[in-house]
Amino acid sequence: MDKILMALCYLISCFIVTCIVFQFMDEGYHRTYQNRFVYVWSGIGDTIFITAICL
Repeated sequence: MDKILMALCYLISCFIVTCIVFQFMDEGYHRTYQNRFVYVWSGIGDTIFITAICL
């Protein structure tokens, strides 16, 4: 149970960090792709990747 809770906490913290990074990137850079799903899936992939590194 502790490992599951720890993994969920890592996932939440990585999601927050990813949201902050994408907000910073939105202010500094112009979006290249018009399809918003590219950015949604890159955010999800980034969150999963960072969570795997933290674990």
